[in-house]
Amino acid sequence: MPGDNDIGGEDGEYISNSNVRRFEESFQNEDLFDYENMLRFFKINRMMLDFSNPDREHNAQRLRVGISHAPILIGGGPLLRSVLSELDPHVIFSGHWHESRIFIHPSTHVVNFYESTVRHFDLRSLKEKEHQYLEIMVPTASYRMGKMKMGLGYAVLGELIIIN
Repeated sequence: MPGDNDIGGEDGEYISNSNVRRFEESFQNEDLFDYENMLRFFKINRMMLDFSNPDREHNAQRLRVGISHAPILIGGGPLLRSVLSELDPHVIFSGHWHESRIFIHPSTHVVNFYESTVRHFDLRSLKEKEHQYLEIMVPTASYRMGKMKMGLGYAVLGELIIIN
């Protein structure tokens, strides 16, 4: 996902069309990606207030994963309402702050996640029984972002999500 370090937007810099095109030519430019008819990944561009959902009728058959550079669940506003109503994601992965966080919506509960432990989330139960949305903020893996401690994580996606 393009972010402020990729296409503009950092420190008042304009987001330029040429930077957006360059990023899309170098990386995957699909807004929707299916994996084996089980997972559906959606790009959510918070910087441009944009996402697309060209295949709505097949969403319910898949585990839906939102991918965003900037956090979605804590932002509020029309983009959040549209993402929740149109994409209805089981989980969202984001970055931007270069920290590890777990957001649960609609509560304002934020978990700072610094431990090297495994967390389990039952995505279907969170969504269908508890009517909650989950966002996992992934830390930076780049020394250029001004963080003394860098981090990596991985997720195993299925009915249950496991992060470490």
